[in-house]
Amino acid sequence: MKIIQILFFSAILAFFAGAGCNETYNQPGGQDNLGAKAKGLDPCGLIDKAEIDALYDVPADIIQHDLEPINPVGQKMCVYDIPSGEALTMVVVSVHETDEISSGITAEQLFQSQKDVLENVVDVKGVGAGAFQTQMDFAGGGSIYFLSNDKKTLVSVDVSLGKLDHEANQAAEQKFAKQILEKLK
Repeated sequence: MKIIQILFFSAILAFFAGAGCNETYNQPGGQDNLGAKAKGLDPCGLIDKAEIDALYDVPADIIQHDLEPINPVGQKMCVYDIPSGEALTMVVVSVHETDEISSGITAEQLFQSQKDVLENVVDVKGVGAGAFQTQMDFAGGGSIYFLSNDKKTLVSVDVSLGKLDHEANQAAEQKFAKQILEKLK
């Protein structure tokens, strides 16, 4: 069952990610690209990895680390895989900056289109103006979406703790969103 959930979640990520990533954390030969210069925000630098490790008291693995946009909507992702005996356990941070969107829209327009199209949308107070969360019915997954930097940056955080505990997932998403907003001030 875990493999089916991972494949399903991967298909969703592939849909939103487009063609794939330009840079990944683990390069052939064991070298990473953490020293590379990113043009804009580094999605892996927005959450303290120790906070993610604490979700299951095990070190999370970074399995995707984009330093350049991977699609026309300027998306850069950081995907943390949390090794556990639970089903699907991961944290995904996604960043869209207006200056890196090549499709002709702004981060604010993308934010609004996501809010209009997604299902199970709930407004969230205390995480910036207009922030909202969604929830999916598999593995308790969902996302929180919020704008920062004068509405020029859209950030989303997806947390799946491997169980159908929407409250725990959403609490973790809100906690990470608040941390990210503090870093972006």
